[in-house]
Amino acid sequence: MDAFETLADPDFAKRVGTVFGAFFAPTIASGLVNDYSPVEMLKEIPQEGYGVAEIVAAQYALSGDLRTDVQMGGGLYTADKLAERAGVKSTIQGAL
Repeated sequence: MDAFETLADPDFAKRVGTVFGAFFAPTIASGLVNDYSPVEMLKEIPQEGYGVAEIVAAQYALSGDLRTDVQMGGGLYTADKLAERAGVKSTIQGAL
């Protein structure tokens, strides 16, 4: 399968969409917790924690490719937030 066939494959598009949605899910969860949780301690959870929670939840709640794709999205979110916290992301953006 060449690159164009991969891009045109509906299964590939579905998996990419799942990873994309799973990447944004921790942002939504964080916003809901920070805006609506009556427990102040929950508002102190670092952003990376939401990505890790998604990975763990997917392990127990999902199976097969869906589990893998959701965990990939959560892992990507966690890596992105760690890169921001460590200053790696701003260093790379500054170098461009």
